[in-house]
Amino acid sequence: MPSEGSEYPPGDRRTLPETITAGGVTRWLTRHLRDHPRSGVTAGRIQHVLENWVARGICTDDNGSVTMTYWGFIPGRDMMLRVPVSLDDAEIVAAHFDQWATRRIAETGRPWFQGRCRDLEVRGEG
Repeated sequence: MPSEGSEYPPGDRRTLPETITAGGVTRWLTRHLRDHPRSGVTAGRIQHVLENWVARGICTDDNGSVTMTYWGFIPGRDMMLRVPVSLDDAEIVAAHFDQWATRRIAETGRPWFQGRCRDLEVRGEG
């Protein structure tokens, strides 16, 4: 059964392109991301977040991987899309909807992100 908000019918296999260009930068997608995108994740949505991010910073995930991570809202969706990119800005590592970030930015804003990322930027702050 597809997750909430899925645009694809059950059993419909989608793949993403090898590269996505956003803001004039062309980045490769990992093979896993290309072959197994999460429900609702499209090339257009990844591009949208990379160009219209709400927050971004250098983050370390639970496995110790360090990425420049972007979060952004997708029109018509109620969750932020999280897009981690390699530090050399060459590869999009993953993309998924992030319910925790969505809740935390609404509740506490910047402090939640600061505890997880360094060199944090949040758009819309004066």
